[in-house]
Amino acid sequence: MNIKKIILIVALGAVGLGSLVWLYSWLSRPLPGVAVEDLGRNHVAVGTAVQYNSNPPTSGPHYAEWTRAGIYDEPIADGYLLHALEHGYVIFHYQDEALKDELVKLVEELNGQKLIVVARPDLDTPLVLTAWGRIMPLDGIDEAQIRDFVGVFRNAGPEQTLE
Repeated sequence: MNIKKIILIVALGAVGLGSLVWLYSWLSRPLPGVAVEDLGRNHVAVGTAVQYNSNPPTSGPHYAEWTRAGIYDEPIADGYLLHALEHGYVIFHYQDEALKDELVKLVEELNGQKLIVVARPDLDTPLVLTAWGRIMPLDGIDEAQIRDFVGVFRNAGPEQTLE
């Protein structure tokens, strides 16, 4: 075997091993936000009172209709928002009106698909991101954390749709 073949085999082996190490580290990294116990995906009639395990909720009984991507100035009932999470949406719940303009700009940069920005006055922090089974409270806009959360959880709900 000549030296060029040996060098090529060693180089390809090193690239392959490096790729496997990178893939393992990427797959084993902690997910953004905090996991919240899954309360199921049952549909309930509009207006049904439901007790959730987080504010805002990240799973549980919800309405048959869902909120579409967009920017909403007024709060929306959890039943509609949860159905959107089930479809793989990420929701930006803001308490602090001062964050809204910056959120709108960031959502536009992220292409807006399956993203909802909605007012929620009863938050404990100025901003909370939710996805199905995940929640990430923020004291303000942290673009790197937000992009990571959206990148991991957009289109990752338990019910895949083509919206």
